[in-house]
Amino acid sequence: MLSDEVARLSEGPARPVAHNRRVPSDCTTYLYQCRSLLSPIRRMPPEIMAHLFDISSPRLRTTQYRYICFVPLLALSQVCASWRVIILGTPTLWRSISLSWQSDNASCTTKWLTAFLNRGAQCALHLKIFNVCPAVFELLMPHSDRWRTAKFSFSEPTELGLLSAAKGRLSSLQRLEIGCAEGPDTLPLDVSKDAPNLRNLVIHRGLLLLFAASSPPLEQLQVFKCSDLITGEEVGAALDIMSHLSPASAFSINLKFGNWQGNSISRFDLPQTSSSINKLSIQVAIAAYTGGDCILGLSDILASLTLPHLNELLLDRASESNCVHIPWPHAGFMGLATRSLFHHTLQSLHLIMVAITETELLEHVGVDMHLITDTLLAKFTLPVDPDSAAAAPLLVPHLRTLECSSLLKFDDSVLLDFLHSRRPVSEAHEPFKLDMTWPEGRYRDFHPVVFARLRELRIQKQLLVCVWGTRGSCFFPPMYI
Repeated sequence: MLSDEVARLSEGPARPVAHNRRVPSDCTTYLYQCRSLLSPIRRMPPEIMAHLFDISSPRLRTTQYRYICFVPLLALSQVCASWRVIILGTPTLWRSISLSWQSDNASCTTKWLTAFLNRGAQCALHLKIFNVCPAVFELLMPHSDRWRTAKFSFSEPTELGLLSAAKGRLSSLQRLEIGCAEGPDTLPLDVSKDAPNLRNLVIHRGLLLLFAASSPPLEQLQVFKCSDLITGEEVGAALDIMSHLSPASAFSINLKFGNWQGNSISRFDLPQTSSSINKLSIQVAIAAYTGGDCILGLSDILASLTLPHLNELLLDRASESNCVHIPWPHAGFMGLATRSLFHHTLQSLHLIMVAITETELLEHVGVDMHLITDTLLAKFTLPVDPDSAAAAPLLVPHLRTLECSSLLKFDDSVLLDFLHSRRPVSEAHEPFKLDMTWPEGRYRDFHPVVFARLRELRIQKQLLVCVWGTRGSCFFPPMYI
């Protein structure tokens, strides 16, 4: 066996060979070669290596590669012969394509795009194409029946017509995102006919009004998102689309207040809208000087909605807003909660970077950053006898997940009572989940008795708790209790 051969060579030759002084050197080289064959990386199954390549090779834009040999997958294939065989012989490694067209780098782009399309065989394609041009679409169109997810960003409305060549060939498409700086006169696709299996659709503001005016059937969609909305007309069109979505679908809207063009609005004039969606996400890009516009706009949106089947609501700040917090539209939310009977339906409320007081928090179902106190936890704790006349009003009786950032000022026993009360009533229900972070410099140890009890509940599959954050300047990885 090879291991025995390595052991024999490691002992060295029994006698020096006089007529060949190079034998010891040759034996040493042979020994190194044998040892390399026993290295763990060489004994890894090809399927595992292919998976490692898949998760470690980034799909970066071609603007970062001036030469085709620098494309990550092609660079990996040049390490050794065995890696080259695995990479070139695994079509799934070539299924994700992300590129941004630049005329001064056209040769490299077309070469590696052709290589990806050919090496991918018949695998489903995942595309992200920025600055779309005819040369790119000429290469992509013969493979349009393989598109699984696609994101296209067009610079000119005339270029949007390139998509019309894919009509009737998008049976595999499940997610589509289209953006264009300006809206064209007509849409190139009828999503209900040309993409019958489409489930996730993202439309940017340049196309939203035209899409809403076409009134396409939307029953097939499970997720719909409107992005970069500025004017009241665009918001109204987005809410009209939401009203036509099928039950149990998710709707997401991205708003910009105080955008770079200097546009600003004070109020939205919106009609009353009812929808059967079960998830609503509102993401806000806000500048420091537009807080008044933001709270008025959000209040108008919430005041126009009735969502009787909503069980998850998210309000988040867009990444470009820096450290600006979203002002909380308290009156608008309370009106929406009353009309939509949130006390019976809402299960998850995500408030991220929202400025809210504890008084407002305790009045409804909110969870603000850091405001995890004994009072709040007690309000979330289910009573032992919920039918008792002495039972206090309860926040979110069907709460199944709590994600928060906390200063850790609460009493650990109060936290334990809250989590203990939220245990699933039967094995058919999923365990309650708590995901808690803390700001830098705020960490403290949990009480050992409480910690042990939480771990016991986790072992019994009644609870899943994850706490993580920073200690000093060091990141503390997630600790699953």
